[in-house]
Amino acid sequence: MAVDACTQFASTSYAGATEADLAETVRLVEATGRQIHSAKVDVRDFDGLAAALNAGIERFGRLDVVVANAGVCSGKLSWEITAEEWQETVDINLGGVFNTAKAAIPFLIEQGEGGSLVFTSSVSGLKGTPFNAHYVASKHGVTGLAKTMANELGAHKIRVNTVHPAGVATGMDLRADMLP
Repeated sequence: MAVDACTQFASTSYAGATEADLAETVRLVEATGRQIHSAKVDVRDFDGLAAALNAGIERFGRLDVVVANAGVCSGKLSWEITAEEWQETVDINLGGVFNTAKAAIPFLIEQGEGGSLVFTSSVSGLKGTPFNAHYVASKHGVTGLAKTMANELGAHKIRVNTVHPAGVATGMDLRADMLP
């Protein structure tokens, strides 16, 4: 299953993913002989996300691993971040992870066979990196959410882990935001 908002976000200077990008993901998965269920959904839309997950589970019959990987980033000094930039970043990076987990956990518990939630945080979720306080705060939140959910879900044999990449080759280039 794969979801993407396929849109440009107000707080970012780089191009967002497109419907063509999502279609390419589908093509690449199907080219391996596998199946995929995809949907254009913003992770901030819990109802849309839950509907996409329900449709995928109906199609494939079960859920084993969930990866919450949506995120946006922009670069500014902390006191120059607008309220709108702060809110969009936190809503996508942290709220989107929460929505993804909230939609998936009931299925994982009901199956009774355990499972795995993997949340993409960042090296910025482990330390305070400059020029992106909203991103850092959201990624620290992801790390804390994962720790709490790991404690809550362990009794159901559901693992919750975070990954903390740095320097991934994407359009997220803070240097471009910081240059005059």
